[in-house]
Amino acid sequence: STSASYTSMVTTVTEENMRMERLLIEMRERHRKEEGDWMTQLAEAARAHGEEVAALEETVAIERGARGKDSLESEIYTTKTARIFHHEKVELERLLAEEKVAR
Repeated sequence: STSASYTSMVTTVTEENMRMERLLIEMRERHRKEEGDWMTQLAEAARAHGEEVAALEETVAIERGARGKDSLESEIYTTKTARIFHHEKVELERLLAEEKVAR
């Protein structure tokens, strides 16, 4: 009777162990599939983003070409003016700070 009880217990533990191993294998397979799906989605998003960026760059290039040389010169002038204004602003702020310290 004790031997039968022990054999039954070992059988139950072995079956439970095998069940847990199957569950673990299923979980690993599901995880690999989900990871593969995620990598596929990520690659698709990266490809779509790349196409979107390329299209925007092409649009910008076309618009710049359409605006021509005058527009480019105007853009350069505007950039230089903004840079000069920024430097003058920084210098005035520095002078004001020095004046405050001097008081």
